[in-house]
Amino acid sequence: MMACNKTYEEIRPGDEATLTRVCTGNDLFIFAHASGNLNPLHLPHTDTDGVDGPLAMDNAIDIEAARTKGVSSLVAGRAEVLVAPNMESGNMLAKELSFVAHAECAGLVLGGQVPVILTSRADSDQSRLDSCAVAVLYQHWRNTGRPAKSARAMEVA
Repeated sequence: MMACNKTYEEIRPGDEATLTRVCTGNDLFIFAHASGNLNPLHLPHTDTDGVDGPLAMDNAIDIEAARTKGVSSLVAGRAEVLVAPNMESGNMLAKELSFVAHAECAGLVLGGQVPVILTSRADSDQSRLDSCAVAVLYQHWRNTGRPAKSARAMEVA
């Protein structure tokens, strides 16, 4: 049975439910400030609201592939954040990056009442630590409205 328009209290064992939330330019703006990454390529612009896509994976991460295919945007070939349309796609993308490209990933799910640290049983210790660090940075931003200073920035100051 599919649960539609039910509250958390109304959902029972055996029910199924999905939550879909579209990532907006404002979400990326908030993430940029929470992480302290204020690179102009990552912030919303008036013409595109800071969101570009959908882009095929090669066009998102490889500038030559984007040029060959005639894709022109500020993000094409330079994407540092990849947004998936749902949890299943995001999980698949993270595993591909981890196991094929040997990338370290951090998992944090936003959009609910509270952020959720999301790691895989197969994640490395570094990936688990990175997920905790992202959660701490996000919470710091929620509490103060400012990105956390890096240890290096505090040493220089």
